[in-house]
Amino acid sequence: MQDLLQKAYLLFALTKRDYTIQYAGSVLGIFWMILQSVFFLGLYIFVSIILNLNQFYKESKDFSLLLSGIVFWIPFQEFILRTSNILVENRNLLKKTTISVNYILLIPALQMSFHYFLLYFPILCVFYFLQILNLYFCWFGVLFLILNAFFFFPILVYLANSNVLLKDISPVLRMFLQLVFWSLPILYSSNSTFAEVLSWNPLFSSLEIFRYFLLENYSPKINWISICILLFVSIFFLFFANYRIRAIVLDQI
Repeated sequence: MQDLLQKAYLLFALTKRDYTIQYAGSVLGIFWMILQSVFFLGLYIFVSIILNLNQFYKESKDFSLLLSGIVFWIPFQEFILRTSNILVENRNLLKKTTISVNYILLIPALQMSFHYFLLYFPILCVFYFLQILNLYFCWFGVLFLILNAFFFFPILVYLANSNVLLKDISPVLRMFLQLVFWSLPILYSSNSTFAEVLSWNPLFSSLEIFRYFLLENYSPKINWISICILLFVSIFFLFFANYRIRAIVLDQI
């Protein structure tokens, strides 16, 4: 038990250190993270109003789909980008200390969990006020968000290791994430005509399940085949791909 507490404290200390480095010298410090999330939320709402997305408004009738989609997406996007860069940014720390690579890789996961909690509970209050909150299952929503992210974790670990060797994954990843965002039912309904094709994006079904927990009387559209494919790929990277590349990366670090 004491050993577990020591490991948890070490992970917490490393996460705090990472926040300190990210926001070093800034006036607001970690509060920039909150402002960024609020800014992007407001930006997407503003864009949806300016573009007059009739299909979105006709089928959703309010901002419930938009708000739930943004809460789902923003921390997850940060999680992907931070994990892919975390080993490169902490190369010197790994060289000078005996800290395991596994602790460094878990830093973005802990940060993502914290970000989800920051965004999730204000949204619960909004949906409760609008009388569209699923009171019975909404508390499982944030747990599902964290669990869903960990299904992608082995794949992201591979990206983090590959980034040490290739150096140019981050720009490609940022462009890819834009494609992923626009293929999710955030600014459009999951019942639209082209959603059938986009449902093969595994995050599509994840977002739909999240909305089922969060929104009252919501009927999710789930592509179970894409979920099974994701599980298979995740297990493959967990037991095979990461094992083969880890030795090479440790030599490079």
